[in-house]
Formats: sequence, structure tokens, C-alpha cells
Amino acid sequence: MARTELLGTEPILLCVTDPVTATAYEPFTPFSAWADVPAGNAWAEFLAELDRMRESATAEDLQAALDVALRSAALESGAIEGLYPTSRGVTRTVALQGAMWEAELDKLGGDVRGHFEAQLAAFDLVLDAATKRSPITESWLRNLHATACAAQSTYQVLTAVGWQDRPLRHGAYKDSPNNVTQADGTTHWYAPAVDVPAEMHRLITEIGSDEFSAAHPVLQAAFAHHALTAIHPFPDGNGRVARALASVFLYRAAGIPLVIFSDQQEQYWDALADADAGHPQDFATFIEDRALDTMALVTDRLRDVQSPLEGQAAALQSIFRAHGGLTHAQVQAVGQRLWQHLQKRIEAQFGEIAPRLQPDVHAQFMRQRVSSEEGTFWDQPYHFLSGYDDFQLTCYYPTHVEAGIAPLVGAANDITNHFAFIVVDARHQQCPPLKLRVPDLHPAISAATEARIDGWVRQALSIALTELHGSFANALAQLPGTAP
Repeated sequence: MARTELLGTEPILLCVTDPVTATAYEPFTPFSAWADVPAGNAWAEFLAELDRMRESATAEDLQAALDVALRSAALESGAIEGLYPTSRGVTRTVALQGAMWEAELDKLGGDVRGHFEAQLAAFDLVLDAATKRSPITESWLRNLHATACAAQSTYQVLTAVGWQDRPLRHGAYKDSPNNVTQADGTTHWYAPAVDVPAEMHRLITEIGSDEFSAAHPVLQAAFAHHALTAIHPFPDGNGRVARALASVFLYRAAGIPLVIFSDQQEQYWDALADADAGHPQDFATFIEDRALDTMALVTDRLRDVQSPLEGQAAALQSIFRAHGGLTHAQVQAVGQRLWQHLQKRIEAQFGEIAPRLQPDVHAQFMRQRVSSEEGTFWDQPYHFLSGYDDFQLTCYYPTHVEAGIAPLVGAANDITNHFAFIVVDARHQQCPPLKLRVPDLHPAISAATEARIDGWVRQALSIALTELHGSFANALAQLPGTAP
């Protein structure tokens, strides 16, 4: 059963004087009618995880996590009643007390801070009742109303002559009937003003019964909320009081308040309307779902404090750091850039002597398979970053011989090694490694380093040409008819 609302507001309140229509109120059902309503299906699972996080949390962290839930409940409770608009983003900023949270709060309206602080003060009373320092009595409920509505001085009623502002007497029961218009156009009446004291006494009696005390906290919270809103004992602010009252029982059992977000308002009203019609299951389920969400909210905050993403990112960042403060990815990029420079210098330096060797010697880079991606040079372990392309020198006539250079670029496994990079010729161990530091190559290859690279390339080419010369001479000596 849906209720017709003013968009984003509490149900329309109507001031009437007709005593006949006021008798249309249907008293709330006793708690015995709720005793067999299923509840708590996932409660134990969520509470166990929350308790597990609590065990390893400090008192300060526990309070901080709870404060996030309390601030969420306080801000959203006023938004549900149409005192101001809000959004999940704004509520999150305020709840976490993020950057400029007070400014975000003030943007909602000049009186929002007062309503927000009043609702937080009301939760102090809730905590007193949850710990049983204060019993739940009519006097306590009137005090709860006065505290939660302290920032509100008037409320609107619809009379025969239109909307009028009336002064809101804090903690005082209503002196005029009130109602809500339902989707089908019918009127749902709350308790007549004259019946409020008796109905409130009945509510307090139900809450104090042994059957109620033995019930699941979800049913306790749902019933208490439903009964108070069925009576609607105050001219305005009944929703704020009902949500705070329901929070008492969730506090006792799980240490959390009831948090209902304003964007859940339609589902909230519909489930409450079903309870008014004698079908409490949907409302009990709604309250349970909100309790589970709040337990998850507090659990997540405790987890975030104990294992913050920022801390994990910082730890990962330290692992990712390699030589010279570079990341491993940056080291790989530097090695790739060095390899490309080596290719160019090998081709360039061979190109200077190529006219003397053509067409007898063909030269090209060819992809080769290597047996290992790690090596030890000068007793220092390195892992290869790039390479595996041999610069191959080939003679085809009158016999087929080959020689070449197999340049590999590696990085030291030990990131404290001053010489972070190494260049080796995998084909010739007699070619000494070229060892380079990070500043030699990053952010650019220095002029001095270019000269050292050219020197290594000349040495590697010299060894390759010597090998080619020897191989070719040996091959010629093996040809038939060749003089010794």
C-alpha cells in the first residue's frame, strides 16, 4: 500500500476538528502479533564479521567508525522528513568529515546544521536507553522528541483555510488529529489526540514485556517504530523519534543505529503502510536490511582504518621502486631505450665499414632464442630487460660462415647495485660487460655514456669481425684444391 507524499517530505499533516472522522484510527496490534514474523536470517553472519573487526580495533577507531553511521543517520533522518534535500555523496562527505564537509552541510540550507546537531544530540539519549542507563518511558520519549526537534520552531498544517504554520511545542503531545492521504485517495488516521496518552502507555507496556525482551532485535526495532508512527503522538517529528527509538534496540544488540537513506523513502513508506494494514513482514525485512547495511558500513570503516587503501598503495609503491627510485616498469623502459640505441649504433658503425665488405658480407639483426633470462657478470646477478636480436654477419660464397654480436641489456637484481644496467655480448664472453648507472641513461642518455656505448660497440664489432675472419679462413682452407 503506497502513501501519497509531498515529494521528499513527511506524510501530509491535517488539522481537523471533526470528532467522528478522528475515531477512524485503528490501534496498533500488540507485539504478540509480531512474535512469529521471520527475522534475522543474515543477522548472525553480519554481526560476526563486525565483531571480528571490533576485536582488533582501538577504542578511537571504534568510535570513529560508529560516528560515520551516526552522522549518516542524523543527516538522512532530517532529509526523509523534508527538512532539507541531500544526496548519498553529500551524506558521505559529512559522515566521513571529508574536506569542506561543513561547507557541504551549509549548502543544504541555513538551518541544516541545527537540525543535524539536534539529531546527533538525540542519539546521545538513544545510547543512554540502549545501555539502560535511562529506561524507555513516556517522559524519555517526550525528551527524545524535544531534543531531536530542538532546531524546529514551527510545523505546517492544512486547515479549512489552507496551509498554516503552527508553533511546535517540543516534547508535547499533539492537541489536534493528524492523517496521511494514501495512493487510493483514502485517509489513514493516526490516534486521536485524546487517545495519545493511553496509546503511548500501551506502547511502553508492550516494549517492557517479557515477550518483547526475548524477541529478535530486528522485530523489536520494527515493532517500536511501527507502533509509535501508528500513534503519531507528536504534531511533527514523529519519524525522527521513531527512527531514534528503533535505534535503541539495534544499539543494544549490535552497537549500531538505524540508518535509512532518503533515497529509500518510497520503499520505507510502502513497508510501513503494509505494517499499518496488519502485514508486518515487509517492514521487519526492511528494518533488517537497513541494520545489515549499517553493520556492513561500520565493518568497512574499521577494515579501512586497519588496512587503508592508501597504506596498501604506499606499500606497493615501495615494492615497485627499483633502481634510482624508478619503478620496475620505468627500469624496463630505460632498458628498452638503451637497447634501441645499441641497435642504431651497431648498424651505424658497421655501416661505416660496410662498403669495404660488400657484397661478400651480409649484415642484419635476427631474432634469436636464448636459454635463460638471467645471468651473472662480475659475480653480480642480472636479469635481462631486452635484446635477443643478434646482429649477424654472414658470408655465403664460396662457403657459408657466420659471426656476429648478441647484445643483451640487463638490470641488476640488487636494486642497491650502483651499476643498475649492464650490456653484454652473449656470444662472446671475452667482450667485457658495459656497466651503466641510472643517471647515465635517465632521463636521457648522456653524451659521456653515448661515447662509452660507441666504444663497447666498436669492441664487440672487432671481436665479431675477428671471428668472421678466422671462420672464413678456416673454411677456405677446407675447400678442395686450396693451398695450405
